[in-house]
Amino acid sequence: YQRRVHGGVMCSYNAVNGVPTCASRFLTQILREQWNYTGYVTSDTDAVQDIYDTHHYTSTAEEASCAAITAGKCDIDSGGTYWGHLLNGVNQKLCSENDMDQALKNTLKLRFQAGLFDPIEDQPYWNISMDEVNTAKSQDLNLLVAQKGIVLLKNENNVLPFQKGKTVAVVGPHFNSTDALVGNYLGILCPSGGFDCVKSPLQQITETNQPGQVVGAQGCTVTGNSTSGFGPALNLASKSDYVVIMAGLSESVERESFDRTSIDLPGVQHEFISKVMALGKPTVLVILNGGCVALENEKEIVPAIVVAWYPGFQGAKAIASVLFGDYNPGGKLPVTFYPKDYVNQIKMSEMSMTYGPGRSYKYYKGTPLWPFGWGISYTSFSLQWASQPVVQHVPTGSRQNLQYSFTLLNTGKRSGDEVVMMFFLPQNMTQEPLIKKLITYQRFNLQAGEHISHSFVIEATSIALTDAQGDLVSKAGKYDILLTNGVYQDITTEVELEGPTVVIRPFGH
Repeated sequence: YQRRVHGGVMCSYNAVNGVPTCASRFLTQILREQWNYTGYVTSDTDAVQDIYDTHHYTSTAEEASCAAITAGKCDIDSGGTYWGHLLNGVNQKLCSENDMDQALKNTLKLRFQAGLFDPIEDQPYWNISMDEVNTAKSQDLNLLVAQKGIVLLKNENNVLPFQKGKTVAVVGPHFNSTDALVGNYLGILCPSGGFDCVKSPLQQITETNQPGQVVGAQGCTVTGNSTSGFGPALNLASKSDYVVIMAGLSESVERESFDRTSIDLPGVQHEFISKVMALGKPTVLVILNGGCVALENEKEIVPAIVVAWYPGFQGAKAIASVLFGDYNPGGKLPVTFYPKDYVNQIKMSEMSMTYGPGRSYKYYKGTPLWPFGWGISYTSFSLQWASQPVVQHVPTGSRQNLQYSFTLLNTGKRSGDEVVMMFFLPQNMTQEPLIKKLITYQRFNLQAGEHISHSFVIEATSIALTDAQGDLVSKAGKYDILLTNGVYQDITTEVELEGPTVVIRPFGH
């Protein structure tokens, strides 16, 4: 992250250790003093207002404005608090004109560097032709990104892909959704200003499943408790060859400045899904979501589960291409899918990653529904060492390169993507809370029967722990090196670090 901080940084809505980030002297010291950052800082929209209005960290808007511009070094207020109250704060001597001058300097500096004060004819961003908007190449990329992001969690007895030309029922809260596909942070997509140019799952599955028949009904809403729609949806599903359940979340339960208090499926979706499964039809559950969703019951009763996230403008086409086998899914979970009770075992106000059952794949001590990195395919892969590595003994703090060579083979009958991830795991360190840590990864596309040889070359300092002071340290001990596809293919070796503990990067640097 530090290497990628250049011209602009945004302070967020949340607080760290009780201090709103836009007023945090601690974060300012890291950014401005330790990282020597000279760019500008902007608030998230109305985050300066939140300092007094939501966090109640200060009593007045004037105090919030001056806390942001002095302690937080927040140069731009994306909101109206500076406009209405910063000058009053200066007059009250809560901050100074020099503080304002420095903020203005930081802000204008980047604008000059970007050439925004140069003649318009010399500015490339003022001269983009409409012919460069919505090109076929851009549309193809949009579709490919959506397809690559889709994660196949389960495919019992190879129920997927569906055969085209059959009767398919598309049911569930998102059976005909358009706005839910594109999320909640976007500009104008359609000339009408609405979402009428976005194809819904029902529309796209109808187009993809030619010459078959596609029928659809909602069954239930995302959050509602009414079961009155169950009957029509179940009736259609009972008469179909295949069933697609489009369920999950929406901006009604998760969006910017609106957090979930539960990771369970809301409303009566669990009940609706159980009713559909009782019909005994080949069924896939497609989840639209932004974060993890607890699917304990569905994991047991639904044969195929697809996580589509909020896949974008061509999301329905991406989903249909996976369901009918035009695209072989190869995505991996970027987050852990916890059981629903997880939210009752942690405190969101607790900053420790190790509190309770722990957070993220690095520290979670429980059994996830699906772990970080999980994702299966319509084909199969074999992962092997090119030759069995010997145990390496490396001095702590050494920056020597370590090479791990492996072979990946597509053992299935169709082409597909596979992701190989490399982790390290501390051995027998009773006081070390870290379970494992990702070092690097690579995504490969292989034809059926094709194999590829590849090497991960890492610096030995990649095997480092974070101590109680927040320093990144190279610590003596034995570590497992794990290469995995996140599912069933794991290969391991070992490395031993020897010597005194060496600080690789002090906290904040």
